[in-house]
Amino acid sequence: MKTITPTSVLLVVFFTCVQPGRALQLNDDSIGRLRSEISLCNLLNGLYLSDDQLRDLKEMAKEVDRSYQAVRSKRDQLQEELEEASMEEEFEKA
Repeated sequence: MKTITPTSVLLVVFFTCVQPGRALQLNDDSIGRLRSEISLCNLLNGLYLSDDQLRDLKEMAKEVDRSYQAVRSKRDQLQEELEEASMEEEFEKA
């Protein structure tokens, strides 16, 4: 059975806290998420998961991250469309 290593913790923190194109900013929200990630790592470490279970869990986490990124990308796209429509509406009023 494997335990979670410091390297694993760093990888989890990297993939969950660092966003591409943005500098790492430590604010209350990111500190709270970091605490949650550490708590999760402590829980997983106490479960004594097998190598296969850890690998499966890692794949599931990647899938969740991909889904989250897709949703965030769609949200950003819709926000841009909304802003453009709002600007066009304001232009037509003027």
